[in-house]
Formats: sequence, C-alpha cells, structure tokens
Amino acid sequence: MLSKIALIILTVSLLAGFGCGGDDGSESGGQKNPAVPTTNQIANLTYSGVFDSPVTLSRGRYEGTPFAPESASRPTLEWAASLFALGDLTGDGDDDAAVLLVESSGGSGTRLYLAVVTIRDGEPVNVGTVLIGDRPQVRSLKIADANIWMDLVEQGPDDAACCPTQLARKAWRLQNDTLTESASQIEGTLSIEMLLGTEWVLTHTNIGEPAPPEAEITMEFLEGKITGSSGCNNYFAIIEETSPGNVRMGPLASTRKACPEELEQIEYFHRLRASRVKTYWFFLGRLALSWRSPDGWNGTMLFVPRPPTPAAP
Repeated sequence: MLSKIALIILTVSLLAGFGCGGDDGSESGGQKNPAVPTTNQIANLTYSGVFDSPVTLSRGRYEGTPFAPESASRPTLEWAASLFALGDLTGDGDDDAAVLLVESSGGSGTRLYLAVVTIRDGEPVNVGTVLIGDRPQVRSLKIADANIWMDLVEQGPDDAACCPTQLARKAWRLQNDTLTESASQIEGTLSIEMLLGTEWVLTHTNIGEPAPPEAEITMEFLEGKITGSSGCNNYFAIIEETSPGNVRMGPLASTRKACPEELEQIEYFHRLRASRVKTYWFFLGRLALSWRSPDGWNGTMLFVPRPPTPAAP
C-alpha cells in the first residue's frame, strides 16, 4: 500500500488545479480587483523561507538541481492549490492569501509550509513563510480577525512521523512581514467519533480519479457503523476503530433498488472500495479513506463535508 507521504505528494500534484490560464481575480462591480492575489499569481510567484535562497514556482511547482548526478532526488516545492484562504492580514482592508507549500528533498519526509501572499505596488509578493511540520494532516484553513487558523492532526509524543494522531488548533499572525504563532491548543486524539454528524460527499474515487459525475456518492458515520448512498442504492456496514486512524470493516450490505445500467458498475466498485477501508486520515480539508484488497490492490477515496442546508427565511 502506498505510504501516506507518497499519497500526499501525488494528491498535491493531481488535485492542484492551478489557475495558470489567466488571472481570476476577485470581482468588484464587474472589474477585477488588482489588490487581491490571484491563483495565477500565487502559482508563479517567488517564495522565501523554505530553502537557503528564494525559489520561483512555475505553474505551481519548483524543481531544483538533483543532489547528485543521475540522481532522482532533488529539492521540490509545490503549491497545494486545493486549499487556501483569503482575508485581510496586513490591515490595509484588502484580502491577502494564506497558501500551503509542500517541500520534499528526497527521503521519507515531506514538510508543510504556510505562506502569505499580498499585493504591494500592484505586484504580488510573498511576505511571510513558516514551517508547519513534517507530514501534518490539515483539516481546515481559514482567516479570521487577522489570524490564520488551522486545524491539524500532528505528530504526538508517542506517534511515528508517518502516522500523526494528535489534534491541534493553531493560529499565526503576520507581524513585520513575519508569520508568528499567535495561538496553539491541543484538542485531543484522532478518533472516528469526530466524523459523526457529518455527511461526507465523495470527490475522488482514487488519487487522480475524480468521482463520476453521473452519481453523488456519500458516506455517513454513525455509532459503530457507516451508511450512505452509492449513487442509486443505499449501503451500510459495521465499522470498528482498532486504533486512532485504523478501522476494521464488517460485511457491507445494500438495498436492491433497480438502477440505470450506467450506475450499476459505479455502485459495485464504490461498495467494493468501502468494504476494504483500513485507515482514515485528513488531507487539505478532505477526509481520506485508504483501502486495500487481499491481493494487493489499494487506493484512497477523498470526501468533503456537505455544507449545511441554509435555514429557511
């Protein structure tokens, strides 16, 4: 089974969705707002604070010189474009961008950095970068009250670097072009109970494979079981958490409603993957469920929480 670190590297690349075809700036009265960084600018910007000298991304990625001739190992930096936040961090009334950068220089470690991009004299500039850690799992990222808030699953005192289980909420504030940690609180240990009360919607059936548009596939965690829709029928199964982040699935059953032929194969393969889930974790605001079959096939499904239904007026 692919390690979580390999999945992180692959997912960053395949879910990036860089806006490199042209600026997509914020709209104001039908006009683009040049004071707000665009995804195209973020994906092609120079960043400091990661390597010994600044590096410039091209289409969201930087690749340095190999460490040795003919070596595949080289320093890389990539913008994780599927999760970023906009908000005023400099106090000028205009939105800045809080972005995540993933650095790898070979080996098993992958380090996550938080960076701020703002507009000065009409040009984008990186004004602060800070290391978050080695292989933390990001549950959420937002800007509120001039602070960047992040919910994380990070390495605890007894955790291996590959498999963090400590829940934390942290905040950073931009001061004199430097990101400084302004709040930090440990909030417990990873538990399947934190998934209860949310309906999760499938976005990717596997790394690099978007969910089929023909069907909305969902999953909901209840006490001791899962249930959901595989696109036409409902399914359900017993689930047991054997240790933080690891689960054991019972036999999966489903309703037997007659469905369009094009949905039958979609349903079959989703139920097959769901019945083989072994671990759960978080990546860039998504719930990741990794599965493995007895004959060695493996993959990771990605889900996002369904937004709450707006209250009736």
